[in-house]
Amino acid sequence: MNGREQRPTQLGRLWRYLRPYQVSLILATLFISLQVVADLLASHFLGKALDTGLMADQSSFLCSFQGLLITWLLADVAFYIRYQLARRTAEKMVYDVRQAATSTLCRALTSELEQKHSGDFISRLSSDIDLMKGLVAQEWVNLVRGGLGFLGALIMMLAISWRLTLAVLVTVPIISFVANKLSKPLGQHITNMQARLAAVNALAQDSLAGIIVSKAFNLREYLGGRFHASNQQVADEAVQVATFRGLLSGSMMALTLMPVFVLFGLGGYEVIMGRLTLGKLLVMVNLLNNLTWPLNQMARSLAQAKAGLVASERVFEVLALPVERSSGSELSISKSVPYAIELENLYFAYDPAKQVFTGLNLQITTGEKVAIVGASGSGKSTLFSLLLGFRQPQSGNIRFFGRDFDELSLSSVRKAIAYVPQEALLFPTSVAQNIAYGDLNRDTGAVRQVAAIAAAHDFIDALPDSYDTHLGEYGTGISGGQKQRISLARAILKDAPILLLDEATSALDTESEAHVQQAIQSLSQGHTTVIIAHRLSTIKDVDRIVVLDQGVISEIGTHAELLQAGGLYARLYAQQFANEATSSAVAVGN
Repeated sequence: MNGREQRPTQLGRLWRYLRPYQVSLILATLFISLQVVADLLASHFLGKALDTGLMADQSSFLCSFQGLLITWLLADVAFYIRYQLARRTAEKMVYDVRQAATSTLCRALTSELEQKHSGDFISRLSSDIDLMKGLVAQEWVNLVRGGLGFLGALIMMLAISWRLTLAVLVTVPIISFVANKLSKPLGQHITNMQARLAAVNALAQDSLAGIIVSKAFNLREYLGGRFHASNQQVADEAVQVATFRGLLSGSMMALTLMPVFVLFGLGGYEVIMGRLTLGKLLVMVNLLNNLTWPLNQMARSLAQAKAGLVASERVFEVLALPVERSSGSELSISKSVPYAIELENLYFAYDPAKQVFTGLNLQITTGEKVAIVGASGSGKSTLFSLLLGFRQPQSGNIRFFGRDFDELSLSSVRKAIAYVPQEALLFPTSVAQNIAYGDLNRDTGAVRQVAAIAAAHDFIDALPDSYDTHLGEYGTGISGGQKQRISLARAILKDAPILLLDEATSALDTESEAHVQQAIQSLSQGHTTVIIAHRLSTIKDVDRIVVLDQGVISEIGTHAELLQAGGLYARLYAQQFANEATSSAVAVGN
């Protein structure tokens, strides 16, 4: 029952994207019908031309021959038009689906995107959508044409000789039975192959993204083995697809000869007995192709159509992903409001067994510079995810400049925040463009200015094409510290009232860190700045330090106050200072 209930849903969703092009679909159907009628009439004129030729009736022969030429020409014109209409409709439908799917992925909840590999989504937007296109451009056409051709040929053959037609129809159930038996496993193996292919795409993407780690740890054989195993599964399914396609095609070719033998045997006897003309026998033989071809073609088309429907379901799963809210009012920035950020009794957990925040309360004054510290897993980066709206708390409230987050649009909140992630993400485009993503309305001069502030201008200018240098995927070609400075320059260019820095200097050397710290100090003037700090020595000059421990704030104060208190911060600082001293001694000894 589930499978029967699911298909109307799939067809209904598919029709939603075909509805804007229903006129083209109707026209395509009309021209498919016209092609079928023209093909059937061509068979009629062919038989009539043969009979009149044998009777030496020149006038009737010429009329029949002219009718044959006209119907053949009409069939070719109808084929061209319906082909163009079906293909264009399929391409437009696929364009709309791909646009909608991409838009949904861009707006989908972070928690939903994390449940599947990005390679799986890529597979759905490529190979699965291609199967959807084939469903409309080819399989639907074959099914409509085959059905109409079968019905038309059957009517004409019954009109010529109902005895011969019934004798031929005896073989049809056998053909249909075999076609149905072979088309079911073929469709299943096509579906399995698509799922295996998605897994191969995911592994290939992981291998390319982690090629440096793979080489450094000699993982080539291990990762290659995983890819080989997954790729072998695709190959095995592909072999099964080829096997069942071959069995289906071969069986249909053999079985469709059965009605031909029946028709020639009995039809020849009817001609000898004078109950049927040779021309009419030729018409029936020619019509037989329209009777048996659909049984052969429709079996394959049904298998492909089933796979296309399954593929469409995989694509529609993307379209059904929960997305971030788009409603809400605009955030108005007012420096007269006492608090830029307020956290009120905030509770958040990735799962019920793992609470991250249990009643978090914090007020950050407008223009204040606050550092967030704590042991690994204390929720520092999670806090930034909540502030950016990547995740939603189970309970509690977040306010920006006195306005509840739930009342504000996500775009206006994110517009008010400049974010520098711990791992700098750069796009495969020019250095200048990567910085300009902070504010696309700023000119080249502003890009160079913020690069200088972020201590990035000198190394950028030394690149082969300076600011026009094209970076590789994920910013390959430059160091981690250089990536981070470009990411910081992007945030500086945005010049938002709130600045979130997630360990923004963790990948910098001592000299670069000093320059960037100076840039952050300059940038934070007049801005509300929240810093996740890994190196505690870099946050001595912030206004307040907030120490997280087991989901709550354990301490708040300045660097000096927290050291004097001798609590968790003092222990973390002493431990880090001891580790750095040991590392320095080892480095000197070496």
